[in-house]
Amino acid sequence: MSSAPLEPTLYALLPPALVPSLEAHLSLLSIHVDNINEINRVYNTVNPVIQGQLRNLLFRSSSTSTPDPATSLIKDQAEGNREDINTRSTWKNSLAYTSAPLRGAEYADACVRAVIALEIPTGVDNGVDELEEFVNALGFEFSHSYHLLGHLFHIPIPAPIPPSNPLTLHLFITRLIPLSSSSSTTTSVEPDNDDQQPYLIQLKPSRPVQAVSSLSSSSAAAGGGGPTGDIGLGDVIGYMNEVASGIEVVQWTTNPSGGER
Repeated sequence: MSSAPLEPTLYALLPPALVPSLEAHLSLLSIHVDNINEINRVYNTVNPVIQGQLRNLLFRSSSTSTPDPATSLIKDQAEGNREDINTRSTWKNSLAYTSAPLRGAEYADACVRAVIALEIPTGVDNGVDELEEFVNALGFEFSHSYHLLGHLFHIPIPAPIPPSNPLTLHLFITRLIPLSSSSSTTTSVEPDNDDQQPYLIQLKPSRPVQAVSSLSSSSAAAGGGGPTGDIGLGDVIGYMNEVASGIEVVQWTTNPSGGER
């Protein structure tokens, strides 16, 4: 995966009491906000080349919708307004082969993984069994699964981004709920009765990026229509840290121990 795109992420945990004020602040920075609803299934296999190193495959079913602007994530959940995860009509499935967090000075400011992802055109249940069989045939074994429920904030990047490679920052505020069954295909959720459990905050680009920037400007005299190429990892991490430093109530970390997407 030496040439695979890279996905940097910053993590944080936030007490429920601070979520409404953070949401209000983020809504002023964001292009738009979505409800986010995800089922994540994690598979592992041992690297045949490097002894003891695990390789991970993430099988994700996700759905988004526009939230009610009159309610917050806290209020939605307190009033029992969580939609059943089987009732959404626009589900997307994807498979993502992810590396362990990369080590090196250039990765010190974020948790960076190499990611190769493929979107699968099926529904939340439709085709799941077939996908699980495919994953098992690749030599991966089911490890665990969890449900993420919350809000996704789309934050613009203050740089000229080529229209052919659109990119924003994604900031997630979610509850992480372990699935009640050891089966990778389950869609039932453990009861979540502890309102004091912290929320998981994640900040990452909307898609993986290349290690080195290939952006170039096209001048009007040359008939160019704007920048071409793609933004690099260092620039993306810089923009992430700018956004992160402006959120005073959050203590960011590069350690995904609180859970991950």
